[in-house]
Amino acid sequence: MSCSCAYAPALDRTTVARRGSIACVAALVVAFTVGHVALAGSPTDRKTSIVRADGSDAGASVQPTMIDLESITTMRVRPGVGVIENAAGSTAAAAGGAFCGIDTATVTHTDSTYQAGQYWLQVGFAENEILAAEYTLTADDFPVTLRQIDFMLAQSSTTVTTTTQFTVIIWDGPPVLGIQAGSFSSPDDFPAVVMPPGPQGTHVQIQIDPEDPNQVVIGNLTGLNTFTVGIQIDVLNNPPVDPCSPTNEELVQMLLTNAFPVVDLSGVWSPTGNWIDALFCLNGLCPEGWSTFEDFPLGCTPTGDWVMQACYDDPQVTTRGACCAPQIGCNNDTLNIVCEGLGGVFFEEQLCADVTCPDPTGACCAFGTCLPDRTAEACALSAPSSYLGDASVCGNQGACCMPDGSCESAFEGCCASDGGTFQGDGTLCGSVSCPQPTGACCLPIGCIDNLLQLNCEAGGTGTWMGPHTTCTPDPCVIAIDSS
Repeated sequence: MSCSCAYAPALDRTTVARRGSIACVAALVVAFTVGHVALAGSPTDRKTSIVRADGSDAGASVQPTMIDLESITTMRVRPGVGVIENAAGSTAAAAGGAFCGIDTATVTHTDSTYQAGQYWLQVGFAENEILAAEYTLTADDFPVTLRQIDFMLAQSSTTVTTTTQFTVIIWDGPPVLGIQAGSFSSPDDFPAVVMPPGPQGTHVQIQIDPEDPNQVVIGNLTGLNTFTVGIQIDVLNNPPVDPCSPTNEELVQMLLTNAFPVVDLSGVWSPTGNWIDALFCLNGLCPEGWSTFEDFPLGCTPTGDWVMQACYDDPQVTTRGACCAPQIGCNNDTLNIVCEGLGGVFFEEQLCADVTCPDPTGACCAFGTCLPDRTAEACALSAPSSYLGDASVCGNQGACCMPDGSCESAFEGCCASDGGTFQGDGTLCGSVSCPQPTGACCLPIGCIDNLLQLNCEAGGTGTWMGPHTTCTPDPCVIAIDSS
């Protein structure tokens, strides 16, 4: 596991605590002491010497791995769904996102805003090692329902495309107690992080949809008023055969073919809130297992905070109660934001037995148009009409190709209800070509399937039996028998 520091533009945080002003004084010297990277010296005007475990020079050197990223790719994923967005640029890379907003609280130790800038890599971070951040709240903040976890992976001047698999683990309390509240892994729950060659950074956002039935809720079972988020590096792109005793070539290739976690360059603001779970290596100077930055030896400890954060439902704006929604009927003990996401009616701190759910509404096709927010009963009074179902919507208006090949202007929901094919928002019948249906054709030689009406009647001896008709049973015989 390597130790280094990273820089990102300062953030005037207004979350759990304000950042200190500890200076970052350590540079990245990739000194492998039984597989771990130590820090020493100044980050300027020097190369990084690679030292073997026995103390001898490995015979190779690389430029310091401070990376200057012009842009950062943001990969937003949801467990069980996959990638929601994969966009580059400083705007996309901004911290936060769909589920970190006015109704959530954010906790972090870093001052990084996940923007373009300089970062230092934790070069040598090995497979199965874990970076983690423990966050301290108040007892009133629990239970905590997580909405989003952010962290960053980056790489220096790599010569190949890198793929990094990882697992996100959430603990109730510190990680050493081992009380897990949830976990997600790539590639099972979402894709691995893939970056093209060259200096690259990926801001990973793991979002938990309020409508997802598998919520991560931390109940403060430890009574310590803390929770921890950890990122385990499961599979590096090109790991050494033995992370404790890499060969000279593997030391160089590690820098050129792998991505690693990053820390900021502003000093360690929370020495007890940042954690490392390090591998066991014989005669290693860096201890195995879990350690806080405060407990880790000086030569092993990163000089900045992990670039990661978490946000959760703000207990001041989230309440529970009965929820009436078309998908669930009436459900007790539902979060207000979940109920709102389902389009339901929320009754704060009440039970279903004590409330009357309003009749569900949906779109109603009647009078040649679409009427929104009608109950099924009200729609039936507008006969002839068609109720599209609870929570249904009219959609936009456009050309609708009907089953008989004709075209009508209709709302999208009503078009589908009539068996038509919607041609797009704002389209006109004069600008679309509706496919003409085929059907059975009665000719003197017998019945032929799948003919257009025009082709069937072209010779003057055919009788087209209508759209979507078939020769089984033979409509020509039936027509003769009935005449």
